[in-house]
Amino acid sequence: MRCLRWFSNPQSFSTLERAISDQSDILGAGCLKEVTRCHRYREEDLNPPDIGPNDYFQRYSVDFENGDISPEPGAFTCLPQCSRPYNPFPGAKKGRLRKVKVDEFNPIWDVMHFCPRPQCNGRWYHRSCLAQAGYRDNESSVYVGDRRVRLLAADPDSEDLHPTFVDFATLRSDLEDSHDVDQVQGPSKPLPSALDFLPTSISRRLCHLPAELVTIAAQPIVRRALAPHSYSDCRSGVFSTVGTMKEVVLARRLVYQALEGEHERLEQLCSRLLQSSADAPYWADSDLRDDVRDTIRVFASPRKKYWQDRASLSEPDFLRDVGQCPSTVCPQCGSAI
Repeated sequence: MRCLRWFSNPQSFSTLERAISDQSDILGAGCLKEVTRCHRYREEDLNPPDIGPNDYFQRYSVDFENGDISPEPGAFTCLPQCSRPYNPFPGAKKGRLRKVKVDEFNPIWDVMHFCPRPQCNGRWYHRSCLAQAGYRDNESSVYVGDRRVRLLAADPDSEDLHPTFVDFATLRSDLEDSHDVDQVQGPSKPLPSALDFLPTSISRRLCHLPAELVTIAAQPIVRRALAPHSYSDCRSGVFSTVGTMKEVVLARRLVYQALEGEHERLEQLCSRLLQSSADAPYWADSDLRDDVRDTIRVFASPRKKYWQDRASLSEPDFLRDVGQCPSTVCPQCGSAI
């Protein structure tokens, strides 16, 4: 016998999207045809599952008695005047995608941007909505750093901009009295130039990182229905319709970890882990366990091939501005997104 929770498929959802209900039944195992996975997709999750057109997924719960869906679809999406829920697979039937022409100016295909800073409450915004509401990134030279540097400054683990890049994401007028004239004046500095202004002991810490990783770290976090690569297996090294969240956040954490001098410490921890054995496993070593737990950013090393495989994704078509749509900023904190 098995206890089963029932799922609902409201008409407004994607074909393979389900809402988990508060109803359950006890059924014999012989009643079950097969087991399939239903991904839990929390849209604010910094490490979302890859969801393809043939994958079941769940974002909401439903009250069986009155049919209320929680949270209300679209309630935490975009600006108050919009709140259009995100449909990853419009035009899909029974897990198969129809050949639908992508119209970049149709709201259903609108690129959505995400600000990873904790105080911004995990909201996604349509690019067109931000542009119409005036949340446009100032492309003139009012900032010390260019847009990529300011994107990299948005730290997903802190309410503050990352200290390495905070000056480059600050208005020039706010820095003129307290900083070197050469740093403040001139055109907005791209990432390589910004790193040149850092002490050599800090900038050299990025030398071991793959160039593709640093490039992706300075990309916006975006998603779009039927992303260009979603027809293929989204686990084979391409972005799925959940967007670039996982790759960009991981890349930024690895960049920060390197800049904060944690790479050397990480290598030492890995060496100690390799020396552990069945007789003395790492979790039995309280000092090592505490060191692993207290690792500042992420207990991971940059795998060169992983990022090289994503080299072609550093500038996918749907990241670029479409038509007259400008670059955008977060309505809550003003960071580039």
